[in-house]
Amino acid sequence: MNVVGAVRITIQSAHVLQWSAFRGGPPNPFVSISLLNEGNEVEKTSHRLRDFNPTWMETKFIVLRSLDDTLALSLFDHHAHRKHRLLGVSRYQLCKLREATVQCGLALPLLKRDKLRGELLIDLIYYPARRTDHSDDFSAGIVSLSDVQARNLDARRARSGHVSPIAKVSLGCDDVPIFVTEPRSRTNNPVWQSKHDFYCPRKESLIITIKVVDDNLDDPVVGQASLQLNDLLDGSEAGIQWWPMSGCKSGDVRMTAIWTPLDLDSH
Repeated sequence: MNVVGAVRITIQSAHVLQWSAFRGGPPNPFVSISLLNEGNEVEKTSHRLRDFNPTWMETKFIVLRSLDDTLALSLFDHHAHRKHRLLGVSRYQLCKLREATVQCGLALPLLKRDKLRGELLIDLIYYPARRTDHSDDFSAGIVSLSDVQARNLDARRARSGHVSPIAKVSLGCDDVPIFVTEPRSRTNNPVWQSKHDFYCPRKESLIITIKVVDDNLDDPVVGQASLQLNDLLDGSEAGIQWWPMSGCKSGDVRMTAIWTPLDLDSH
């Protein structure tokens, strides 16, 4: 399913009702954002310390594949050494954005087991995907990565002669990956076939790094490749499938990119 656009969500603040669960004091709240049809967390805020009325004013971009989905905003009590505790969930039906693409000052009830546990204040702006032959005119958009593979990996440090690799994809100078593939066991030619969509604010300056690692090795990095997004897009159109990795004697990675522009100036 192709992407239909992106929604910019600003998590403003929350009010948490006090009930018997807070015998230890105020919570350390944060908001986890997910889409019900996909299930997994797609974004989250930072956590606030001991606060029944936290303020974040944090903005996130969520890639959408359908407006017939529901945005789930789960408020958790952050714990450093045990499982985070769910305080309540707010839901928003994305189909409402068809009628009004800008929704400011939404006060959504936070519910847990059908009981009111507080309120969450947010803003939403929906940016539809632009279907145009002049996609280079738009700096912001959605990048869809797919067909992640590697071949001829350098396995000299592996005792068996084969590595058990995973791929980590990160952006710019940030070493924190935006997504991580499933591991492949004992192969120097892994095929992950992973897919991932993400929002890109500036197409012309974005660098994508794919790092292949095997955590069983003393030095887990098998090799990596850093590519300008424009080079990756041009290569995908020209049929260039494989890119050489650095930091190793041998190895190439494959990654396909599709660009879907967004017109942020429409609002």
